[in-house]
Amino acid sequence: MDTKPPSTTSKTIAGWIAVFATPAAVVLSAIHFGFSGTHRVGKYWLDVGDQIIVLDYFWQPVLKIWPILSIIVLLSPLTLWFVEKVRMKRAMNWNRFNLSRKGICWKCGYDLRGTREHRCPECGSINGRGDLIWSGSSGIMETTDATQMQS
Repeated sequence: MDTKPPSTTSKTIAGWIAVFATPAAVVLSAIHFGFSGTHRVGKYWLDVGDQIIVLDYFWQPVLKIWPILSIIVLLSPLTLWFVEKVRMKRAMNWNRFNLSRKGICWKCGYDLRGTREHRCPECGSINGRGDLIWSGSSGIMETTDATQMQS
């Protein structure tokens, strides 16, 4: 169980491509549309009879894109790494739960349906609760209490 299924690997690769393509798209759109440090917003003008005299444009500073882009570039892989670790942890716990419900040791794959112990005889790992036993080959768990176990 050390390898991931191919579909999960391809989805992970697609996620990494999306993360690294997003900042590139932001930069290319900034270059294409000419976003610079300032934008020409308007102009002062005087209306003198039949003539309009333009005095000057005034410039409004705009937030530069590079600090934002650097934050995106740094945080995107870290976020993706964190999400992948959480997802893998949840998948491992889910597999462990399903295998122990089916009567199989989650660590070595040993069939535990005939045993009454909560410890695997093959590898020694603890599999599930001690008050649950498997009823024969049907694979159904039954709850037993201490009085039934003593008699």
